[in-house]
Amino acid sequence: MLALSAGNAEAVAQQQKLQRAYDIERKARSLPIPTSDREVKQRLREMGHPICLFGEDPGDRRERLRARVVDYCIEKGEPPTFLLRTSGTEDTRLATQKQQDVFYTEGPDALKAARLLIARYSLPRAQRRLDSRRAADRVREERELEDWVNGVGPYEVRESQYADDRCVARGALSPDEELFATAGWSGVCKVWGVPDCAIRTELRGHTDRVNCIKFHPQAAVSL
Repeated sequence: MLALSAGNAEAVAQQQKLQRAYDIERKARSLPIPTSDREVKQRLREMGHPICLFGEDPGDRRERLRARVVDYCIEKGEPPTFLLRTSGTEDTRLATQKQQDVFYTEGPDALKAARLLIARYSLPRAQRRLDSRRAADRVREERELEDWVNGVGPYEVRESQYADDRCVARGALSPDEELFATAGWSGVCKVWGVPDCAIRTELRGHTDRVNCIKFHPQAAVSL
């Protein structure tokens, strides 16, 4: 009975030790780890570990610091000293350090003056060049439109026809390209021949303007 009681006590002690180690590890994994790579390197140096390993990126380095913190907590029973600093002081120090950091190389005043001189010289000239190009493009487009209307361009007007007493809203070419249908504001739809523009039929039935007209996909082909 005494041997059994001693064995039970030893098992209980072992279980408590494991439970305590598990609790320490769980709490250690939830401890805040610095996100700045420079801070991570500094903390690794404070713990006596290499600040960088071959092929290691900042994310891997941060996870390595977390693993070292867990090992330290399990061994010592408490987190490292740098994690015991007050968050307000640490945040203030990091904010001050961030404000003091310069992420660019400051140039002399002469360089700034030279760049301003170049900008004042080149920008107005670039604006005038763009305005001139836009004006030339507008003139070219107007000439092309005028040539197209007068039949000088690549298109030539072969036939012309008044399709409706009022505005023509929409037109549609038949699948066999032998008929052309128009819909107008008078409410009358008309079907014309291609290319003679002779009227084939009129479709009356709408009491108001017709804004759209289309052929069946197989019209005049298989119907």
